[in-house]
Amino acid sequence: MARTGAAFRHECQNYPDGQEILLRELSAMARYRDGFDKPAPLEPGKTVRLAFDCNSIAAVFNKGHRIGIFMTSSSSPAYEVPEY
Repeated sequence: MARTGAAFRHECQNYPDGQEILLRELSAMARYRDGFDKPAPLEPGKTVRLAFDCNSIAAVFNKGHRIGIFMTSSSSPAYEVPEY
C-alpha cells in the first residue's frame, strides 16, 4: 500500500451539453501535509486533512454553465507518483 498518498483537484467548466473543459489541476502529496521539512507517511484507516493553495483564476461562465470540482487520487498518465 502506498503511504505517500497523492491527491488531485480538477477545476472544470461544465457546459449545458455535457462537455467539460479543464481549467486547472492542482496536486498535493499527503506525505508533506505538515510541510516539506516534516514528511509523515499515511497511517491506514486514519483521516487526514489536505490543503490546496487555490490562487486566483480568471474564467467567464456563460448562462447555464457550471463549475465542476473533482478530487481524485490519480491523474494518470499526466502524473505518476513514485512508490516509497
